[in-house]
Amino acid sequence: ATRTSWRSIVTPVTPVTARRRSSGLRELDEMLCGGFVDGSTTSVIGPPGVGKTSLGLTFLQAGVAADERGLYVGFYEQPQSLLAKARGIGIPLDAGVADGLLRIDWRAPLEDLLDEVAELLFVRIREHALQR
Repeated sequence: ATRTSWRSIVTPVTPVTARRRSSGLRELDEMLCGGFVDGSTTSVIGPPGVGKTSLGLTFLQAGVAADERGLYVGFYEQPQSLLAKARGIGIPLDAGVADGLLRIDWRAPLEDLLDEVAELLFVRIREHALQR
C-alpha cells in the first residue's frame, strides 16, 4: 500500500456561512447565537472531568437526530467503552453508529504520528461526506 503525504491531500475549503449546527444544548446554542458556525472549527479545552467529551457526544447526537453524518476520533476510550459511557449519561449513539451516520475511530495514544492522524481525518471527511 502506498502512503499519501499530507502535503498531497487536497481538501476543499468550506466557506464559513451563516448556517449553524446545534450543539445539542439549548442554552449553549443561545450563547452561540444558534449553534456552531457551519464550516468552522471549535476547540474545547479544560481539565479532566469538566464535560469536554460529553459536549462532543451531545453535538454528535444532535447530528444523528438531524440525519447528519459525524465522526468521533478518540485516543483513550475504545468505541464500545465510549458508547457505554454515552448511554450512561443519556446520550443514545448506538443507533447512529448502526445506521452509519456516526463513525467512531480509535487510535492508541502515540500509536500514530500527528500528521498521520490529520491525514486520516481528511480521508474520513472526504470518504464519508462528514458534516460533524
